[in-house]
Amino acid sequence: KAEKVFDEVFSARNFNTSLLTISNLDGDFYDYELVVVGSNGSNATQWLCYPNADTTANYRYYKMSGQGSSANAKASDSTSTPFLSQETNDTSFSHLRITGSSGDERYLEGMWVSSGTVNERVEKGSIYWKNTADNLSSIQIKNNASQTSDAHIMLYRTPKASGQSSWELM
Repeated sequence: KAEKVFDEVFSARNFNTSLLTISNLDGDFYDYELVVVGSNGSNATQWLCYPNADTTANYRYYKMSGQGSSANAKASDSTSTPFLSQETNDTSFSHLRITGSSGDERYLEGMWVSSGTVNERVEKGSIYWKNTADNLSSIQIKNNASQTSDAHIMLYRTPKASGQSSWELM
């Protein structure tokens, strides 16, 4: 069963100049699901999510976008911009799942929808956080442009399934 570990509503906050960091996470024992509902932004901008505030080119991603009768795919083997990519000039919804443990690349799987006047679309993406040394201990959320918006942000955690590799002989 998922346990809610963060639930906050923000009003007229500039997530570009006032980043949100959710701390005290333990990615070696829990998988996390992040839900962001944003609205009322004045400009089209993107939400960004950084595990452990890692803003280096430490991510691989594969993203598929669908808009109207067209679709496009993007890929990068070395980027510093992980997603919660979505337009925030109107109501938008994002869901991001983070799995994996130290010693392996973590997998971030997301789906988001934008219902703004600029680009109405649904996107699905897969990102690999290439940092294999550090435990996931925090998530930093920001916008890529300076503007104020409203947001409802929730974070859930689920215990990882135990397995043979999770045991240590004493």
